Amino acid sequence: LKCVTGDIEISDAGADDPVTASTVSGNVLVRGLRARTVQLTSVSGNIHIEDAQVERLMVKTVQGNLDYAGDLARSGRYEFNSHSGDIRLVLSGNTGFEVLANTFSGMVRSDFTFNRGRAGAEGAGAQGPRTLRGAVGDASAMVALRAFSGNISLARLATLAASGHCAGAVLKWIGLCPGALVRPTWVVEQAPRPAAEAGFWP
Repeated sequence: LKCVTGDIEISDAGADDPVTASTVSGNVLVRGLRARTVQLTSVSGNIHIEDAQVERLMVKTVQGNLDYAGDLARSGRYEFNSHSGDIRLVLSGNTGFEVLANTFSGMVRSDFTFNRGRAGAEGAGAQGPRTLRGAVGDASAMVALRAFSGNISLARLATLAASGHCAGAVLKWIGLCPGALVRPTWVVEQAPRPAAEAGFWP
């Protein structure tokens, strides 16, 4: 699928062949997609992915934000790249994963507890204001997040709900919280306390 100025939406679809969608100035919305390989790109639009069952996911935008909400596939590979937009992941389920996240001038935030990496790997995990490297659980999935001036956030869906994030703020993503808006607006509003104190979102 290719588009110049319009939006692209893929909902509740399945595909055996690789799925590719690209747009120049439009947004890309993917929800309920089942596919082995998916590649999504946009120059100035936002990309939102929800409840996708994908083994290999490559997402890239220059000026837009990247939002991913859902579980990871065991042995899955996920790559998110943004130049000036933010990258936000809200993960459900218990799939273990190894992560490498870095941003040049933005911030990296996470509410996961990381160990030193894939089983048998040497060296400890690293976490700083602009870099994150480590593993959760069995590290069966691989997640790479790269931004230049954008922020990177990783959060557990269960933690957001337990902290009152869903009750106290409007997550403008479909299905993340009971009573969420019917359609996404590509922005996560800054949460009031106590969720803001947890440091999940910029």
